[in-house]
Amino acid sequence: MHLGYGDSPSKEAAPYVQAFDSLLASPVAECLKISKEIGRDVQKHTEMVHPGLKLERALLVTASQWQQPAGNKLSDVLAPISEQIQEVITFREKNRGSELFNHLSAVSESIQALGWVAMAPKPGAYVKEMNDAAMFYTN
Repeated sequence: MHLGYGDSPSKEAAPYVQAFDSLLASPVAECLKISKEIGRDVQKHTEMVHPGLKLERALLVTASQWQQPAGNKLSDVLAPISEQIQEVITFREKNRGSELFNHLSAVSESIQALGWVAMAPKPGAYVKEMNDAAMFYTN
C-alpha cells in the first residue's frame, strides 16, 4: 500500500520503513481526521506536519539504500526536515493567542521527534523526551 509519504510502496520497503508506514496509516491518519473535525488553527497546523512526515519517510527509504553520509553532508540531508519542523514551531509561536494554543503546542513539541534520525547511537531517549513535552500540553 502506498501512502503518499515517499517513493516506494511499503511491501518493498525495509522493515523500519514499513513500521513508519504503519504509524502513518493509523495514528497519523486518525490525527489528521480529528484535526479536520476541530478545524481552524488545529487543522492548518496538523496539515503542516504532513510534508515533514513525507520528508522523513523519503529519508528512511534513502537510508535503507545508501550508507550514512559524512557528518558535514548529514546536515544537508536533514535540512528539509529541519525547515519543516521550524515551520510548525513558528506557526505555534505566531498563534499564542489562539484558544487552541495547547493543541498547537502539543503538535509543535511532538514534531521535533522527527529529529530522531540524527540521534546516535540510540534515539529512544530523544523521542521519549519529545513525547513527554507534547504530553505536558495534552494533560
